Amino acid sequence: MSAVQAAGAPPRSLASRVTSVQRDFPVAQLLFLAVLFLLGTLTIDNFTSPYSMRAMLILSALLGISALGQTVCLLVGGLDVSIPGWILAGSTVTVQLIGNPNSGWSAWETFLVLGVGAVLVGGASGLISYYFRVPSLVITLAVGAMVTGGVFAWSEGNINGIPPQWIANATSPATKTFGIGLPPIVFIWLIIALAAWLVLQRSVIGPWVYATGNNRRAAELAIIPTHWVWFGAFALSAIAATTAGVLLSGFAAGGDASVGTPYLWNGLTAVLIGGTAFGTRGDYTRTVIGALIVVVLGQDMTGWGFSYQDQNILYGALIILVVSLYRRDRRLRDQI
Repeated sequence: MSAVQAAGAPPRSLASRVTSVQRDFPVAQLLFLAVLFLLGTLTIDNFTSPYSMRAMLILSALLGISALGQTVCLLVGGLDVSIPGWILAGSTVTVQLIGNPNSGWSAWETFLVLGVGAVLVGGASGLISYYFRVPSLVITLAVGAMVTGGVFAWSEGNINGIPPQWIANATSPATKTFGIGLPPIVFIWLIIALAAWLVLQRSVIGPWVYATGNNRRAAELAIIPTHWVWFGAFALSAIAATTAGVLLSGFAAGGDASVGTPYLWNGLTAVLIGGTAFGTRGDYTRTVIGALIVVVLGQDMTGWGFSYQDQNILYGALIILVVSLYRRDRRLRDQI
């Protein structure tokens, strides 16, 4: 195109410019979060009290940590539904080994076993899906069932115990961190978010992830180790969910057979509402905003008297709306 033609091109429409900005920065999500927070402040008593604010940050951190791997799985074109099983494993093993002085297990031994198991089994599910071309939903559904069944068999169905005090303190709204009025889990989440941003935006791994999700065949031809990308995505999802389970054991003050169930649906909601789409675009920063939206919206609806089922209906409607908007956006391969 010549310079004269470019100069004579019609100006971009307002909608086109807004879409371009939204593609690069989650403006709509931030505005939506601000509106939700303002509505809660104006309509719900004690919504902005220090305790309430800390509690919302803790819930957001737990949800955000559990959704870290799901974000990367979606970016490579997969989906992990084994997250509740890994959360259950992290929570149960923590309270029954570390929380039991008679178990003979130290914290580092317990976390080492949990971490290695999550990485190997979670990563294997990604490789199986990759090599055998089986939808990751099917493989991770089976893995989640196996992990859940294994936890129940090991604990003989009796999930009880007391979490270590230091884990309970890490997730308590009453705990301060180096004199700052926020519990350690909030700072742990900030460190995780920064690390995720550095890996996806400032390292060679980030382009590998986006290229694999956009077009696996093209990525293979570009000599990108796409099989290791899939291994890493699902290993990360398993280890992140297990970490969330360990922290949840302190927040919930013990074990619970259904502790991980809400985090699959709410985590996926946070990822999609935040702006990450299957194999196209997104990052963990958007998931952080999505987690805050899900938690604040949940607090709003609870304060307004909505039931848990009502909240699920609204989350589902939001997902349909957001995904339909993604379909109107150009895919990454159409932009380069």
